Amino acid sequence: MATGSRNNPTNSGPTASAPYNFVPLPTQVVKAVEHPDDLPSHDASYTLANYPHTGHIVVKVTTLSPLYVRSGLSTHPPGPGQPSEFERAQMERDDDSVRNFRSAIKNKPEFFYTCDPEQPVIPGSTLRGMLRALIEIISYSKVQPVSDKRLFFRTVDNSSLGKAYNQRMVESLGQIQPTPSDPKANGYRARVCAGFFRIRADGSCYIETCDVARIEISDVLKLFGLNRREQLYELDNKPLSSKDLNNPNQTPSWRYQHSKIRVAVDAQEKDYFFPKKFNQKNKPVHPDFYLRFRKAWPPKDKDGDIAQTGTLVLTGHVPSKHMAFVFLPRSQPDLIDVPNDHPDLNHRLVDRFHDNDQITPWQINAFPPGKPNGAKRLRSGGLRDGEPVFYLIENDALTFFGRAQMFRLPYRNRPIDLVPSHLRQPEDTDLAEAIFGYVGKSKQAPQGDRRRSYSGRVSVTDAVLVKNYSPEQLWLTGNASKPLTPRILASPKPTAFQHYLEQKSAQKKHLLHYDSSTYIRGHKLYWRKGKRSLQDIQESDPEWLDVSGKVKDESSQHTLLKPVNAGIEFRFTIYFENLSDVELGALQWALTLPGQNDRNYCHALGMGKPLGMGAVKLSVESLHLNSRTDRYARLFDSRSDKTEWHVGSPATKLDFTSDFEKFILRSLPQSETKGAKLLRDVPRIQSLLALMEWRDAFPSLQEREYMSLEKFKQRPVLPDPLQVANRSSATSVPRASPKKQKP
Repeated sequence: MATGSRNNPTNSGPTASAPYNFVPLPTQVVKAVEHPDDLPSHDASYTLANYPHTGHIVVKVTTLSPLYVRSGLSTHPPGPGQPSEFERAQMERDDDSVRNFRSAIKNKPEFFYTCDPEQPVIPGSTLRGMLRALIEIISYSKVQPVSDKRLFFRTVDNSSLGKAYNQRMVESLGQIQPTPSDPKANGYRARVCAGFFRIRADGSCYIETCDVARIEISDVLKLFGLNRREQLYELDNKPLSSKDLNNPNQTPSWRYQHSKIRVAVDAQEKDYFFPKKFNQKNKPVHPDFYLRFRKAWPPKDKDGDIAQTGTLVLTGHVPSKHMAFVFLPRSQPDLIDVPNDHPDLNHRLVDRFHDNDQITPWQINAFPPGKPNGAKRLRSGGLRDGEPVFYLIENDALTFFGRAQMFRLPYRNRPIDLVPSHLRQPEDTDLAEAIFGYVGKSKQAPQGDRRRSYSGRVSVTDAVLVKNYSPEQLWLTGNASKPLTPRILASPKPTAFQHYLEQKSAQKKHLLHYDSSTYIRGHKLYWRKGKRSLQDIQESDPEWLDVSGKVKDESSQHTLLKPVNAGIEFRFTIYFENLSDVELGALQWALTLPGQNDRNYCHALGMGKPLGMGAVKLSVESLHLNSRTDRYARLFDSRSDKTEWHVGSPATKLDFTSDFEKFILRSLPQSETKGAKLLRDVPRIQSLLALMEWRDAFPSLQEREYMSLEKFKQRPVLPDPLQVANRSSATSVPRASPKKQKP
């Protein structure tokens, strides 16, 4: 396997900042066993020479910053004929009827609890998931899970992604000069076609093809007897005010959207000239160019125009936009099936259209249920029968469709395709799988075969409070009945390829995207930010507040939380059986984080990590290993003041981390370990520890915050963790060399 040593570039372009970063991908997978049959049997305890350790670890959790784990939704109806909380959440999601975020059941603010909401509990599943994710990193386990859903993109800028988008959506016609008196300029034609989305009685869907023409907005105004463009649009179902004329959230008014209009249309496509344009700062918006399309206009009988009826399509507002579309039915349209029953989700196009990462808030507002009058939509913002859509055919197959001519396209590659194949081989059994178990590894193997599934040998209890706290001590707000509204927890998504993918250059026009030859960055973790107060967490941006200082009820991006305070202690127990020295050492390493002696490290749990919430310190209070002879020699523990079951004696050997570290270090190539004596000396693990370092305050906290929108638009590259932490900017982490991806 070829490897390279490099960092993401930081000197050749703008540098990004974010509350998260990535532990680089491993260069190889370290196998726990050569074959699943080599794993210990669950039928034998205390008798396996290579897997001798059965016992438990008692761990204390101390919150270093406010912590919040949301309570689950009840499946029990509160009364006869009333929906349960879970059913309410389903209904709210399907019809998007709840406009007040405080009343949405999905925003239920209670901290997770089992019996008493005044007694918060950290669920064992949360703790187990955190430990498994960490062991996957430190043990060089397979990179999983990684999404196999294609992401969507749309950009028309001068970046590498903009070029890729335009190549798929727009046909270049070369230099054009329609007549000798016309100027020469590059010509273009949209590859996108138009049609009407149809739903059959059996639920299957198709697109009924049609012709499409463009019409000047000024001509649309004439058709409806209007005199201003803004009369065609509205904001929150109200006419636009003077201050909202360029508000990007404005949507077409349903008095005009999808209306039937009579227009005259070019008999065939023509090349229309668009002269170069400059913005208010005298920067070029576009050069001279020709666009080939059919044009529509209000019919004039005296000119002999032949009128026909079409459907008006208004798209989202852009300050420089001056044209709309008219969809013209054909007498004999073609019917293009829209698949939605394929085993691969990426080929279920109707479902993909309605994905939450595809349906935007703008579409939800612009296409609500009941609009146009009486319309039945598959969901709020979703499709209805007869909806005008644009679609793209590539390689004789329907790629995707949307409501605007330049709609969002799915990448050809999935995120999982950008993980080197040798890091995701199903037949490999890594340490994380060996310890915590797995399912579905080989679907061809029969049930019960270890090639298919294996039960984990570690279980984790819930973490409960170690003592009684007063409400003022326990809750961040000082009151269990008083939730807070945090700052918006949204963040750049995986579509922000300049953050999530390995880059060779920081220059915008050379950035690598999901259809480039590159790899994903690695394991995403959030920086620790030090002490956090109520003021650091709750929303205070005046844009979101009403006159009383509360977050506006209609916000769809906020939620409610009831976090516990910093300094609160919980305790949980990890039970394990038949672990090897290496496996027990991996578990201990994940609990204790043995990094540099002069630094403190901590774990992170729950929600709000971008805000610095969820930092916790784990302290191993005791390790008990069960000897078969000792375990059955007596029933009760005579050392206890109370009559308790004898569950094992404290271990004589307390630390197995060196067994684990030696196993990993000798399994890695020398080019990666570079003479490292401890795991913390490996650059990749240094990146992990940098992300997990705890200080009460960081001098350069801004490097761990989100960028402004203006800076984000520049697509700056996210530097490596060690560069951000100012540890060793010269240290590079070995990475797998990208291989060419198949188109």
